[in-house]
Amino acid sequence: MRQKQTQWMALTVAALSLAVVVGVTAPEAQAAGRRVVADMDQPFVINGQLFDTGRLSIQTISSYTPGTEMNELWVDNTCVGYLLSKSQDGELGARDRFLFDRQADGHVVLVGFQFRGESRQAIYKFRFAAAGGEWLPPGPQKSDTPIVMASR
Repeated sequence: MRQKQTQWMALTVAALSLAVVVGVTAPEAQAAGRRVVADMDQPFVINGQLFDTGRLSIQTISSYTPGTEMNELWVDNTCVGYLLSKSQDGELGARDRFLFDRQADGHVVLVGFQFRGESRQAIYKFRFAAAGGEWLPPGPQKSDTPIVMASR
């Protein structure tokens, strides 16, 4: 009888430990691997670098802090860098989408993205673009209204 109680207690402790581990790691696991992809039909700027048309993708690598995520940026088959994005309130998106601003020179510069149907209605925006270990702001823009380009 005593042995059965000991086995039952060990099994209960193991199950509770697993539940705690899953509960702690689930938000990060959910965040990692989310991706927004679009085939760009015009030149675009990331981190001060001009790219011709091509496939742009952003993949969330991990939750960095609450409300901030680490993202990997790809153009065609080349990783062009890593950027932190911070979530802010926004409208619920019907599709995954990128957010761009148009610079004074006419090029579009990536400023953020949104995942389809995200329950907290967040838009992830880059406050600064990363370059060579420094954080640099994007160039001057024509307007404060972001241009929205939906992904495929």
